[in-house]
This record gives sequence, structure tokens and C-alpha cells, in this order.
Amino acid sequence: GCTSCSLSSNTIRGFKDDSSAAGVSLGASSATLMNNIYFNSSQGLVLTNVIGNFISGDYFKGSHTTSISFDGASNSTLANVTINGTNGNAFLITAATLGKKSLNNTIVNLSVLDTQSGSYDISFVASKVNQTTFVDSNISSISGGTHAGRISVKNSSSGEIVFLRYVNGTTTT
Repeated sequence: GCTSCSLSSNTIRGFKDDSSAAGVSLGASSATLMNNIYFNSSQGLVLTNVIGNFISGDYFKGSHTTSISFDGASNSTLANVTINGTNGNAFLITAATLGKKSLNNTIVNLSVLDTQSGSYDISFVASKVNQTTFVDSNISSISGGTHAGRISVKNSSSGEIVFLRYVNGTTTT
């Protein structure tokens, strides 16, 4: 693997018939992904067991299950990203890998559009997801089931809400 890798200004096309394929599966820490376009993959971007990644300006269209998945990703920033037309949950934050956690991630100006009915813009599916901060993001629905974490939501012009206890359940706006 590499450390401090960079991937920018690419068009990444998946295969609609491959339900397990990710457009990009990243297991490197301190990577930078900027201005990439992801089309028609099962999962657009999967970050697994990584620390300190920066994703900015990426665009996701037509993912089958999840556009972005943080699985044990910590101290990472996702900024100015658009997810459009996901057939499942648009952004999945989990810690499915044994012993791993998704901690201290910052999501800035995330815009989620046209998520399939019955799915969520954001889905937390593990109890080891904490201190995720959403800033100026367009999110219509969140699912935490019984596994959500502590999050904060900030609107630069209106203020910030910090949840001191675990958030669970589902909501739509």
C-alpha cells in the first residue's frame, strides 16, 4: 500500500452487473482524492481502516448500494461532495471490521440528492462511530438504528447542535 497517495480529476466507471465492485476501494491513510467522478458502481468509494484522508469535490452518480462507505475510517475529511441518485443508502458510516472504529470524521458541504425511497442519505450501522461532524450539509434523512454514534451538526449561519449521547433511530426532513 501507499501513504499520502493522490487521485484527482478522474472518471471512474463501475459495472452495473457486479454487485460487489467498488469504484475505488482505499486502504491507504493520508490519501487525497479530489474532483473525481464516480458512475454506476456498486459502491463508489470505500475507505477501510484508514486515518487522515481528504476527499474534496468528488461527484457520485448512480451507485447501486452505497455511494460512500467509511468502514473504520477516522480523522478524515469529506468536503464539497455531491451524491446524486443512489439506489441504497448514500453515505454509510460503519466500523464493521473487528476492533476498528470510525472516529472524528468531518463532513463539510455534503449534498445528497435523489436517494431511493426507503433508503437514507446517511446511515450509521455500528456503535463505534463517534464524533462525526456535519457542517453546512444538505441531508434529508438519517438512519442510526440502535447503532448510531455521537454526532454534531453545524450550520455556519445558524449555529451548532452537539449530541452528547448516542443518536439512534431514523429521521427525515
